[in-house]
Amino acid sequence: MSLLSGFWDKTIAMEKWIERKEIYRGKVFSVDSGKVELDDGLIAGRDVVRHSGGVAIVPVLVSHRENLEQNAQKNLVGNSGSGDIESGLSVIFVKQYRIAIEREILEIPAGLIEKGERPAVAARRELIEETGYDAELLVPGPECYASCGFTDERLHIYLAFDLKKAVKNHDVDERIEEVIMPMEEVKKRLAEKGFEDAKTIIGLHEMFRYLDKNTR
Repeated sequence: MSLLSGFWDKTIAMEKWIERKEIYRGKVFSVDSGKVELDDGLIAGRDVVRHSGGVAIVPVLVSHRENLEQNAQKNLVGNSGSGDIESGLSVIFVKQYRIAIEREILEIPAGLIEKGERPAVAARRELIEETGYDAELLVPGPECYASCGFTDERLHIYLAFDLKKAVKNHDVDERIEEVIMPMEEVKKRLAEKGFEDAKTIIGLHEMFRYLDKNTR
């Protein structure tokens, strides 16, 4: 029997809005503030950040295509795991200054989903804008809430393969530095807790899971 058997059968106390007002609307998000009633009648205050959602992309670049193809032809991957394939790959990160934490941070490319835009379309657009690469293959990964304690922002994470050069065109108010990191260094940094951005950590774990599953 699964350890989780019956876990989701339990009813969690619900909350319902009894008073709600939008107190702020900006370019990226809005804020609702109000009161909720709990199942036992208790009244509590709540503030919620409303967000249209975002995408994050792990761009996997073939650094040495000839070596990669030779390893695949020799079936080295099947004999020794994904290490041989990974030796020919790199990940494209972006480094930028984030005013919220008042310093630079290394992240995977990411951005907002525009109104009416499908997540996959947004992912491709952001990839091109921030890295100057388009992807022949875009693999959907996990979807997750950024921080459901106060916001409804939902992130759609993608893996991008078979990258082709395109025209970089990031927003005029963005200052982005592209960082291409060999896969061996990515794995080392991840193991040593060298990444701090949540979507980046989730995306990289998904990338290694995907490579391990599909290159054996």
